[in-house]
Amino acid sequence: MAYCTQLTRSKQVEELHSSALQLIEYFEWSGDVIAIENAVQLMEEVIMRTPDSHANKAGRLNNLGNAFQSRFERLGELGDIENAISVNRQAVDLTPDGHA
Repeated sequence: MAYCTQLTRSKQVEELHSSALQLIEYFEWSGDVIAIENAVQLMEEVIMRTPDSHANKAGRLNNLGNAFQSRFERLGELGDIENAISVNRQAVDLTPDGHA
C-alpha cells in the first residue's frame, strides 16, 4: 500500500511540475503576470515535495530559477533575481560530478 501512495504522490508532483511549465510558457507568450505568479508558487511546491536525492531535483530547481528570472525581467523585483541565483546554486550543488 505504501508503494501505491508513493506512486500517487510522485504522479501529483509530476502534474504540478507540468502545470507550472505550462504557466511559464503561457507567461512568455502572453506576458500575463498572474501566470508567472502561479507558476512560481507551483514550482516552489514541487521543490518542497521533491527529495534532494530525486534524479529530477536539480532540473526542477533550474526551472524554478528560470521562472524567478522571467518574473524579474518583467517586474524588476530584486528579490526575484536573488532567488533565481539561489535556487540555481542549489541545482548546481545537487548535480553529480561529470554532468553538464
